[in-house]
Amino acid sequence: RSRSTPARWIGAAVLGLCLLGLALATPADAFVYWTNGSSIGRSTLEGGGVNKRWINDIGFADAVAVDRHNIYWTVQGGNAIGRANINGTGIDESFISGDGPVRNVAVDGDHIYCTNAEAKTIGRANLDGTDPDQSLITTLGGPGDLAVDAEHIYWVNHGLGFDFSGAIGRANLDGSDADQGFTYTPTQPTFPDGVAVGAGHLYWADYAFGYIVRADLAGTAELFILDINAIFGAGTPHGVAVDARPFPVVPPDPAPVTTITKRPPNKTRKHRVKFRFVSSEPGSSFRCKLDRRPFQPCESPKKLRRLKKGKHRFKVRAIDAAGNPDPTPAKDRFKVLR
Repeated sequence: RSRSTPARWIGAAVLGLCLLGLALATPADAFVYWTNGSSIGRSTLEGGGVNKRWINDIGFADAVAVDRHNIYWTVQGGNAIGRANINGTGIDESFISGDGPVRNVAVDGDHIYCTNAEAKTIGRANLDGTDPDQSLITTLGGPGDLAVDAEHIYWVNHGLGFDFSGAIGRANLDGSDADQGFTYTPTQPTFPDGVAVGAGHLYWADYAFGYIVRADLAGTAELFILDINAIFGAGTPHGVAVDARPFPVVPPDPAPVTTITKRPPNKTRKHRVKFRFVSSEPGSSFRCKLDRRPFQPCESPKKLRRLKKGKHRFKVRAIDAAGNPDPTPAKDRFKVLR
């Protein structure tokens, strides 16, 4: 996986370095790699053995990706992908040369993929650097982050002035059947930056709304939004990564149920009545409504005074401590006879 992640996401884990990219090796290798200015750093998965300049003097490294045998990187403003052996030897800063600035990089078992924001293309080459195709996919906007799985390539569409700005695109690994707006939902726009794929879902970081968004790989059929504040503490997310385990989903709190326990007679000659009500969840507050008036905060018992002759409708809604309202307020009708 390539990564173009702001420092605040993992700076504490790697001693406050200015991180611009991050990649995880396979579990057997047990290393984390990151770009750090003109070098690539490495540490164990537990954060030990930190080497800030494990691969040094390679230009301003941007994105990084690894497989079982090699590490790959891009240089900000450069037009090449660099490669080294997984042990840091055999450095080749121009392993694959491009026709323009290469930004993000991803790798699978057969190919290396990269984005060219200036040409609005996604390129591909064999793992040994042969058969480079600089225009495997032509995107509508400047392609941002990149992810691959066993069947597809996914990319962030950046830029304005076209229908699918801010959508995740998808294509087959050979570049065919490109869908520029794979996740496009007009009624629920998102502003993705980082993208990742795994565990049967697509994930992206929405930097504008502060969400991590999850979608079923079929597209937008099961768009699921998680509050970033509930996961990472706070911030504007730009990068995202996922391992092979299912993403933890916390089911929403059930809404409270409001019940009226005491009510006036169906017909009364009194111009004042009293209602009592309870919530299924302790600690709830209440909102009451009479006829066409708006809901207002109230407590049980609720006394209604100076009622006019005629039919009246009373509603009460509980709101639990988490802020979840009862979607079906309790209601009652009665009539004042004179």
